[in-house]
Amino acid sequence: MIAALQLVQRRVLTQPELFHHFDIEIVDIDQHSALESAWGDKVPVLLIADTANDLEKDATVEVGNAATNNAINNTKTEICHYFLNENALLAALSITSQ
Repeated sequence: MIAALQLVQRRVLTQPELFHHFDIEIVDIDQHSALESAWGDKVPVLLIADTANDLEKDATVEVGNAATNNAINNTKTEICHYFLNENALLAALSITSQ
């Protein structure tokens, strides 16, 4: 999923009029019991910070075997798990859907 996300990230950079740029944060859920109980075996999971909906700033997507305390403390929305759903990610990053 990480390699696929990186490809999408490079494409998004070439279309700033359509999509908001995003950063990728990789999180080992095995190191965070709250994340492990929340996601269990639904990993990797792709999450997007809900604060990214007011995308004056870059979005952050998190992939976990899938950050830091931000993944635990901030509200996240699941985009997909197991495999990248590129259409769902692009919809979440779309400027026109905001």
